[in-house]
Amino acid sequence: MISAKNKQGFTIVELLIVVVVIAILAAITIVAYNGIQNRAKQSAAQSATSQAAKKILLYAVERGDVYPDTLQDASVSDSGQTTYQYTVNNLVSPRVFCVTATVQNFSYYQSSTQPNPTAGACSGHGLNGLPPNLALNPSFESDATAVTVRSNLLSNPSLETDISGWGIVNGGTGSSISGSTTQSQSGSRSLLYTYGDNAIQDSGPSTSFAATAGTTYTVSAWVYAPVSTGTGLRMAAYGAAIGGNTDRGATTATVGSWVRVSHTVTATATGSLSLIIGKAGSVNDNGKLLYVDSALVEIAPAPSYYFSGASSATGDFTYAWNGTQNLSTSTERALSIANYSANGSGSVRLRSSERAVSGTYSARVLMTNTATNAGFYQAITLGPGTYTFIAKVWNQSGISGATSLTGQGTGVSTDVVSGFNPTTSVQGQWVELRRSIIVPATTNVNLFAYMPNTYTSVGSSFWVDDFAVVLGTCTDAVCY
Repeated sequence: MISAKNKQGFTIVELLIVVVVIAILAAITIVAYNGIQNRAKQSAAQSATSQAAKKILLYAVERGDVYPDTLQDASVSDSGQTTYQYTVNNLVSPRVFCVTATVQNFSYYQSSTQPNPTAGACSGHGLNGLPPNLALNPSFESDATAVTVRSNLLSNPSLETDISGWGIVNGGTGSSISGSTTQSQSGSRSLLYTYGDNAIQDSGPSTSFAATAGTTYTVSAWVYAPVSTGTGLRMAAYGAAIGGNTDRGATTATVGSWVRVSHTVTATATGSLSLIIGKAGSVNDNGKLLYVDSALVEIAPAPSYYFSGASSATGDFTYAWNGTQNLSTSTERALSIANYSANGSGSVRLRSSERAVSGTYSARVLMTNTATNAGFYQAITLGPGTYTFIAKVWNQSGISGATSLTGQGTGVSTDVVSGFNPTTSVQGQWVELRRSIIVPATTNVNLFAYMPNTYTSVGSSFWVDDFAVVLGTCTDAVCY
């Protein structure tokens, strides 16, 4: 007879070990199974791409190297879990095609320039089962064209070669101007003005430019006064372009350091307009010195920083003389963005390398005026349906407004996308915006990234990247 006291079972620890081992084996089995499944899908997508490309190429061989207009013409169609996308252009030389095959969430493509199936999708095709992005140049990587952002209308702004184009107004006995290397704000030289024996306000060094009626200009220069000029200094403008009158700016009394004096003036007629760095009052400053450098005339309103053709490239901008070095007008240039148009008169759209979400570039909107609706848009033809318009936005710190997305077209309406904002005033970081676009019938739709309010921070910017429009209402983290 066997005693019950001798019966033994598994301990709790032993049971736990068995459970853990079973769990590990199950996890390994699941991972291995999923890996086998994924490899099978990838292999099927590669094979489908290769077979489709062979049929396209065979079609072209039989028809004088003309690719089929549709995949159906080459006897290729969706089947089971395999779907195809196709792009062709028989009007260019050489002719081109690209086909993408997708099996569930794996895509491969092959083209006239890519002879083997490659993981990914043709440009403009949906990737890994997601709908295609219908926007052109969505990450702003395409070729761009150089454009002029600002122009310095003075022909000898930094006085590096000589002092040609500069003179004296109301100088008095003993006044003079000459080039100097003693002080400089930019480059290595400046203009040295010696006050004469008089007590006339607005006396000082002067230069001029050709103004256009109805245009508002910002005129400025940097000045250095070793000692006080009594009543201080100010920028003034006079000449035929303002009816022979004198238009005066604010006064500065800074001594012993470089300071910018500026003024904004509107030409009432086309003609010569002179700027004067003059005394603010009737005090005799006989024998005192004044250095002048970095003079700038540009269409207003404008950012406050100086530039000429000698300025070094910074960020998105390059600089060039429009004629003889140091003795001509100059321009600030940048690259525009392909496939997009400017909106509103208060901004310039640029391709920017300063920041980007994907790729190397983004779109930058530089505010150059105080107009409303400053930004840009892309015109795209959309069929009937509901679309999700998506873009990522970065607002510069200190920006005075909120960046928004919207769509406009015949019969087109907009709505919010649940969980996403169509506008943002967040500064200093990328924010994703989404807007629902409802299109009742095939029409041309303008997709805007812009500031709907009147903008006041001239010289500030906002950036846009990953510009997209996809069919359907997308609330997922990834839409295309």
